[in-house]
Amino acid sequence: MASSRRLRALITNDDGIDSPGLAALAAGARDAGFEVVVAAPHVDASGVGGSVMSVRDGDRTLIHRRELPGLPDVPAYAVEGHPAYIVHSAGRGWLDPTPDVVLSGINLGANLGHAVLHSGTVGAALAASMHGWRALAVSLDSGWVPPPHPHWDSVLHLLPDVLDILLAGPDGTVLSLNVPDRPIAEIGELREARLSTFGAVQVRVDHRSGEHGEALHSVVEEISAPAEPGTDAALLAAGHPTLTELVSVSDRPGVLAGSASGRRAGPASAALDRAVSPGRNARGTTSGPRHGSIGRCANATRGPNGPRTSPARWPRSSAPASGPGSSPSARRRSCSRVCGLWSTRPSNATRCPRERSPSVRRPR
Repeated sequence: MASSRRLRALITNDDGIDSPGLAALAAGARDAGFEVVVAAPHVDASGVGGSVMSVRDGDRTLIHRRELPGLPDVPAYAVEGHPAYIVHSAGRGWLDPTPDVVLSGINLGANLGHAVLHSGTVGAALAASMHGWRALAVSLDSGWVPPPHPHWDSVLHLLPDVLDILLAGPDGTVLSLNVPDRPIAEIGELREARLSTFGAVQVRVDHRSGEHGEALHSVVEEISAPAEPGTDAALLAAGHPTLTELVSVSDRPGVLAGSASGRRAGPASAALDRAVSPGRNARGTTSGPRHGSIGRCANATRGPNGPRTSPARWPRSSAPASGPGSSPSARRRSCSRVCGLWSTRPSNATRCPRERSPSVRRPR
């Protein structure tokens, strides 16, 4: 679908309405040709993830008109609610017309690995995908203690190209951009990255008792282990801006009846196997936890050198249909039981190996 009208961008963040990164992102979106409206939490809301909490007075959530530095003509609101609440409100009647894209950031500090689950910056972008809007979460790797002069200009230098990639994707596309806090001349090539196992830091929580009672004390620790090659953490540490496509919550069918997708038995299933045959698993089974992922790298059918689209117009779809994957070379028969255990038992077998021991009770 094509239109001559300008695209409308909602700019939000989780660092709050007074963050300089928010004003920088709004200015970058305006300069890229978007019609811009800003709505951000009235206070810092870092780490709230996809929370839709707000400060309510009865059935009301207060908003406050603001003017951002250098953007007197851009409507801006401080909202007494979390970033995802702001995005959902924009799609449920508050903003008319509704946004075409949501840009969230620029966050002070990188959002890396599976820890993006906790990010309010990313939470706002994922909330946008629920409305079918494209969204971009933008973060600057400024370290745990922000420097006095973050390199916002390095982010804005990359923004037009990343917006082209975003708009070339289908409705609901969510991208996460992390940029090293370095001068433009010192940053490397933009690289596509998969999510690392952890983020940039981890929090250790200690249970302590004292004269004021019991409490949980949190201590932030930087991860000292080397990052996995090819991940967002490794590439960012090497000076590369990274781009990752994220996928929101989705379902996976076949939990009650093992399907042909090659489901593997988990830890509880393995424990049951050991109870059936102490010292070994049931014949022909595999066990081990299934590892999910909040995100995936950018769609392989659409690379960063794909079609470029001006933010001033609606893009054409550029992602070709991808065919189904090849079938496995050896078919395996699914256990008839709820556990979804894979068994290589012969096709004429009629009973699950677990049924042979009446003393073992299946989990309910």
